[in-house]
Parts: sequence; structure tokens; C-alpha cells
Amino acid sequence: MKKCKIIVIKIGTKVLTAASGELNAQVLGSIVGQVAKIHAEGAKCVMVTSGAISAGVKIMSLTKRPHKMAKLQAAAACGQSYLMQAYAARFKRHGILTAQILLTQDDFNIRKRYLNLRNTIEELLAMSVIPIINENDSVSTEEIGLGDNDRLASMLAESVSANLMIAATDVDGVFSAKGELIPAWKRSLSAMRTRMVDGHRLVTDIADYSRECVQDTKGFLIGRGGMCSKISMLSALAEFGIDGYIVNGTGKNTIWDAFRGKDVGTSFAGVKVAKGQRGANPVEAKKRWIGFSSKVKGDIIVDLGAKTALLERNSSLLPSGIVRVTGKFSAGDVIGITTPRSKKLFAKGLTQYSSAELVRIAGAKTSEIEKNLGFKRGDEAVHKNNLYIIK
Repeated sequence: MKKCKIIVIKIGTKVLTAASGELNAQVLGSIVGQVAKIHAEGAKCVMVTSGAISAGVKIMSLTKRPHKMAKLQAAAACGQSYLMQAYAARFKRHGILTAQILLTQDDFNIRKRYLNLRNTIEELLAMSVIPIINENDSVSTEEIGLGDNDRLASMLAESVSANLMIAATDVDGVFSAKGELIPAWKRSLSAMRTRMVDGHRLVTDIADYSRECVQDTKGFLIGRGGMCSKISMLSALAEFGIDGYIVNGTGKNTIWDAFRGKDVGTSFAGVKVAKGQRGANPVEAKKRWIGFSSKVKGDIIVDLGAKTALLERNSSLLPSGIVRVTGKFSAGDVIGITTPRSKKLFAKGLTQYSSAELVRIAGAKTSEIEKNLGFKRGDEAVHKNNLYIIK
């Protein structure tokens, strides 16, 4: 039996949706049964489920998925309650209580809300309740949207220091260009062309460069993730020591088999992480939140001397190293850090000063901060304890 304390299980929309567009009761029952078995083994299960909008489309007798935001949100509002009722009823048959949590990106951006969310989930797990989580599509907009539930699931896996994440989709795993199933994703990120976006290492050209990815499988009622999203997020989680699987959620016992470490789907082996690096160390936990879960509100462009100090000497970012400030942000927001000749972020951090304030002290010595602003919060624009270096 695979020993696993906390497991995050992400269920894709197409897994839950029958060809008719209705909720696939048989598949849903199978998934709940497998999760119930995992729960009975003593593992703490967190579920992330898609399907609210497509369920709403069917309930509201719409002929297709709406394009206008208001109608999408209306469909989500109708479909979410129906979806949760279906889950709750089936888990009740196994004597398991469930809880609904709906989230937006702001729940991860704002540190206090992020910690409250983590504490709530930890308390539910301690009480043997299974949290069932979805993006709050009925209120989400482009500004506060999470993008897709693959990203949501990966952020939750990081926040609760999960041991395993299983992404259940409608295909058997990751396939090579020759159409062969890849049982284990062994290619290291350093051997792939990648880029960092909001702290996430995204594989930019899997199909062309590594030749080890099926095309994104996006359908009529289906969401926004796709296979490349799953590979990118599970690869990023592996860097934090979290194992992962991509399996066919419509298959028999695939989630249960992944939990047991069986040869199913495509596996992602988490790297070994030093003790204290998975949430026990408060500074490291905060840095991981900055790097992995939060979105940047703007950018600080620094000179090469400042970059060297940050990367090689574990220094804080001082105003003297700032060349330019872009975007509008407030003190306490997460910002990206880059250099004049690069569009790629090499760090993220919590700023002690707003964008307007940084513009006034950019290039200044620490002794000049109070003179330029009329006050001083600290010598650092970004303290080293609030700085995440992007690898």
C-alpha cells in the first residue's frame, strides 16, 4: 500500500460529463467509491472538481456553453449546487461528510485569506471531512480568475503540503508523438524549454521539443486546462517533493491504483526535499506561497549588481538597485523582479513600498528613503525573508 498522508484529487469536467451533456452518474459513483476507499485507508483527501458550468448548461437547457460572462456565471451558479448535491449524496452512502469550498485567485493572493483557507482545510481533514473545492465561477472575472482547476489543484496541493496529487482526465495519461503511453515522466525540467509565469514553471513547447505530449484535449463543454497544463503543474509540484499521476478518471479503479502506486497512467516522481522545506519552516512556507500561489501585481526592474546580490549572496533588494517600476501595486503586494534586458522574472517578492513610492526612491541610498518619502518602513524594498528565487 502506498503510504500517503494527504492526497489531492482533481476531477476534470469531461470525466464527469456524459455524451448527452448530463452528469455521468456511473462515473461519479465510481470516483466517489474509490475516494471512499482511500479515505478508509487513513489518507486525508482533498477533491478539486470541475463541471459546474457544464452541469448548469444542461440544467438550464442551453444549447451550448455561453460566451458572455454573466451567462457563464449564471450557469455556474445553477450547476454548482447540483454538482455538490450529487457528490454529497454519494459520499453519504459511505458514511463520509463533505464540505464545499469555492475559491478565486484573491484567496491565494492575500496572505491572510490564504492562511485562513489552509487552516480551514486542515481542520476539515482533522475531522475526517472531505473538502470538495471548485473555482467560484459565479463571481470570478479575468482579474480574479484562477485560470483552470489544474492550477487550483496544484496550489492547494502545495498549500496543504500534500504527498500526492492525482489529475483525473479523459485520456489514459501522457502519450509520445508515436502514440505510446509514457508510464513515467522522467524528463527533468532543466532538459526542457520552460518559462516562469507567476511563479509557475510552464513547459512552453512540449509537443515540439520533448515530443512527449498529446495535444490539448479541449471539448465543447469543457474547461481550460488541457494536457500541457497538467504536465506543467505536476512537474512544478515534483520540485516541492509532491508525487503526481495523470490517469483516466473514467477507467475502473484508476484513482485507487494511483494511490497504491500501481502502474497506471503517467506518474511524476517528486524530488527528495530536505526536512523543514515542506511547510514546517515558516519562512520557507511563506516563500513557497510567494513563488507558487500568488500572482504578481507589477514588476521591479533591477540592475545586474542587484540581481547578483539576490541570487548569489542571499541579499534583500534595496532601492539603490532598482532601475524602473512597472504596473500599479500597493505595499504588501507580490511583485516580479527582472532585469532591463530580460522579460523573464528571476524572482518574486513582497514589496514594502507601493509602486508610486518605489518610483520616488528608485536608485536612492537607504539613507535617502525618508528624505524622499517623508517616512521610512524599512531599508529594503523587498526583504530577503519575503523573496522567492525562481529556479
